[in-house]
Amino acid sequence: MITHRQPHSELDQIGMVLIGIGKLLSEGLLKVPPYQRDYAWEREHVQELLRDLSEAISERAIEYFLGTVVISESENGVGEVTDGQQRLATTVIILAAIRDYLIAQEDDERAGEIENTYLFKKDLRSLEKFPLLTLNLRDKAYFEAHIIERRSAEPPISRPASKSKKRNAASVPLSNQRLAAAREEVATFVEQLVNIHGKNPIDHLMDWVDFIEKKAKVIWVRVPDSANAFTIFETLNDRGLELAISDLLKNFLFAKAVPDRLESVQADWISMTSVLEAASSEENTVVGFIRHYWSSYNGLTRERELFREVKRLVTTPKQASELVSNLQRTAVIYAALLNPSHELWRKYGVSAAGHIATLNLLRMTQLRPLLLAVFDSMDAENVRQSLRLLVACAVRVMIVGSRSGTLEETYSNLAKEARGGKIPDAPSLRKAIANVFPSDKEFGEKFAVATVSRDDLARFYLSSLEKIAAGDESQDTIANPNSEEVNLEHVLPENPGGNWGHIPVDDQRGLVKRIGNLALLSAKGNAKAGNCGFTEKKPFYRNSSFELTKRIARFKSWDADAIGKRQMELAELAIKAWSNKFA
Repeated sequence: MITHRQPHSELDQIGMVLIGIGKLLSEGLLKVPPYQRDYAWEREHVQELLRDLSEAISERAIEYFLGTVVISESENGVGEVTDGQQRLATTVIILAAIRDYLIAQEDDERAGEIENTYLFKKDLRSLEKFPLLTLNLRDKAYFEAHIIERRSAEPPISRPASKSKKRNAASVPLSNQRLAAAREEVATFVEQLVNIHGKNPIDHLMDWVDFIEKKAKVIWVRVPDSANAFTIFETLNDRGLELAISDLLKNFLFAKAVPDRLESVQADWISMTSVLEAASSEENTVVGFIRHYWSSYNGLTRERELFREVKRLVTTPKQASELVSNLQRTAVIYAALLNPSHELWRKYGVSAAGHIATLNLLRMTQLRPLLLAVFDSMDAENVRQSLRLLVACAVRVMIVGSRSGTLEETYSNLAKEARGGKIPDAPSLRKAIANVFPSDKEFGEKFAVATVSRDDLARFYLSSLEKIAAGDESQDTIANPNSEEVNLEHVLPENPGGNWGHIPVDDQRGLVKRIGNLALLSAKGNAKAGNCGFTEKKPFYRNSSFELTKRIARFKSWDADAIGKRQMELAELAIKAWSNKFA
């Protein structure tokens, strides 16, 4: 086995050296531990690195500083990359792309030198080939098969594909897709370099290899064990991406955990992040989950405060292990909060899934600490009733506005009470949120004059009110009816023509988005109605399958008074639709 050579000092000391990133790659075997984050660079980060290196090479810069790489030594001599894996992986992608071009030009000698220096080496005894850089479990196989190994220049994922291939691509981890995109970006860039330097393209590519080897510098921080690496990691930033709070938390908790339980803690962390990544591709999902979980126990904690508060309160190895274990367990619930079609909803029923879809439509992320506490402390029936209550509260607050400080602080405090046993069921939750829940009078008055700028939100309001008009007060309403089949009709059109001259132009702008001016209409009927005058539109309303849309045909004309009168009627229905009463 090839061992990782030490730059200087004893194993029990921290070593630091300024070194070319290519030279660092050639020094020995590097491995990204399984608990470290996946490949995270997007195309813009890769483009920025390529642009910066290109400018530095063109200007014949003495050196270009890439940042810090932290490596801890394992017992087998393989360096574990605690920080800097994004830069290292992208550098390998660049060198591999240059190698691929040389292979295409049948320059096997130079291609082989790049491979043997920066990409992999062979054990002299077994002749077994080892990648000089190994990524984490999720990215390892893809990185080795499609970046390091010789293959065609065509990226396997990122180009447009047929429907069947797209379905297969959807199952590929997001980080693998990022690697494919990075490879494609670099390959395109190498082609451009070759075209620009048409007379001597290989000489210019060798300039790149030399620059990466000697002048694209990193500070190589070598530490004797992972605990020291975790400590140093807290002060460092990845180039192109700010150091993620989730990484800070992860490394702190790993360093704090009992050594003989470290593998279990790491496994729990990987399980948690995998569950969340499958539920959402948003970069900050893990941080959002941990913050909401923490707030549900400790009160509102801002993102900027989260790491400090965890360090302050998690002081023992047992606490660190228990926190990661609880995060792993709760991640499934949080993933379900993000996805109404999650399998968890089989236990709670279609209505509960519909309420979650509505809360996501309303973008009520402030409720999530309380939702986590509700799911942890109540049975299925009380969860269903609580969700219905919280949807009603969310709609009313959205129309009226918050009356008691920040909503997230209020909901986080309620979550603490639920965790402490003070809110054991839905009736007690109804009492607890009384100060947040706008009254019928206040809600009705605000709804009667409200405007809606989002079409999806307007369709939700109208479909919910439609059920009440039809005599169904269950409020188990689909959050967003199919917009391809059901259109949002503006009675006074968004672009009114001469048929609407009876309404002053200045008034038209203020009336178009009023809820009273909106209706649900079949896509076919909406297309025919278009920008016609009210008299021409009335037959479409009269023949509609929607009760509230039919009622519009009762009006003799359509103006500010008619819109106001209809909206008053809708407000009365809204009070019933979003009440604090249980079915």
